[in-house]
Amino acid sequence: MKRCAALLATLLLLVSAPALAAPTVDEVADAVVDSGFFIDEGLPATAASISASVSRARNAGFRFSVVLLFDDPGGGAVTFGDAVLARTGGPATVLVISETQQGLATDEEFEQDTLEAALAYADGRSSDDEGFVSAVVDYLIDPSIGSSGGGGGGFTLLLVLAAVVLLVIWGIRRASKANTRKRDQLLEEARGELRAQISAVADTLLEIADIVSATATNKDDTYLRQASATFTEVEEAHKQVIDIRDLEVLSDRLDVARWELDAAKAIAFDKPVPPKPKPTERPVCFFDPSHHDASETAEIQTATGKRTVRVCKADADLLKRGQAPEPRMVNVGGIPVPAPSAPKSHGGSGFDGLDLFTILTSGAATGASYNWGEQRARAQRNTWSSAGSRRAGDGPRSATTSDRAPRPSTGSTSRAGRTKKRGR
Repeated sequence: MKRCAALLATLLLLVSAPALAAPTVDEVADAVVDSGFFIDEGLPATAASISASVSRARNAGFRFSVVLLFDDPGGGAVTFGDAVLARTGGPATVLVISETQQGLATDEEFEQDTLEAALAYADGRSSDDEGFVSAVVDYLIDPSIGSSGGGGGGFTLLLVLAAVVLLVIWGIRRASKANTRKRDQLLEEARGELRAQISAVADTLLEIADIVSATATNKDDTYLRQASATFTEVEEAHKQVIDIRDLEVLSDRLDVARWELDAAKAIAFDKPVPPKPKPTERPVCFFDPSHHDASETAEIQTATGKRTVRVCKADADLLKRGQAPEPRMVNVGGIPVPAPSAPKSHGGSGFDGLDLFTILTSGAATGASYNWGEQRARAQRNTWSSAGSRRAGDGPRSATTSDRAPRPSTGSTSRAGRTKKRGR
């Protein structure tokens, strides 16, 4: 009866309490560094129990941390765990449990199969956060317990299997809803970025129209009219898009409008029309597609080869002075990504695998070196720090915490996640 009363009281508090802002990765990382765990407000898990599991894991030789979130984070539990790793430094292992998901992210010496088996092992042994965390630690310390028999015999195993099947069916339905929310988030992010680039092209269109109007009346304005029609098509269509793949098509069409404007400007100044870009090329600035006048070329040198891209005059001038222009950061699943590496649906160039490289423009004595990994980590920290104010009652963050450098690269990172309704 006492347990039922406590549970009822907890439910009443959850229903009556005002909605709280989701904790930022920055807040969570600070708590993880200080105590080894973070427990979101409104969850019944006790700090003593979670702390005991964390201490047990760390005494066994690995740097284990726990994050308990009330709701599912944008991008999922595993991605959130990766972000906490990036803030806290490694090697380390982070377990994230949210409303419908559990995820493990680590750069310690755990095999992928071990992480997945640990989550599966914990699924069959506890429906609450405290028990789940303890079971994960048990398995990571001694994976052999996953194959050991118990005294309950075959009947107990059948009951466990039946419960797991029911939970999987229920979890699949919950995952479907979560996937729908994720698709909606990606679509809105992509639509917003394309909208920003449409606005930039609109400014260019007005500028080129003024130039063409100021030139002799016998100048051909065909390209200007075509650019206007293409722009109008993209501007109207992007509002109705419900499939993110359609935004990739519109991004390509916006590139066509950019080239048509370049052609119209060239004719106005009695210059040759620039060649129409190939499907693999983009008539936009490599660093920021919204930059105007991407008329200069630069060469990217990577470990796998070279490629030529366009840059705007302002960024080209920076490169010639040996300075590295800052890329436009695009939110993809809530994670800031440099525009060249962002997918085309989000207005990016879709250069997958572009990490360490040097870019050199004509007239520059030396190239500017880039590391997208460091760029992303810095942008993520800035985004998370400005996402919202700290909660009432929180003290000021120490200088060592706020200025913490991103963890160094230690090779591949193992990740595992599952979908399962948590017990509250």
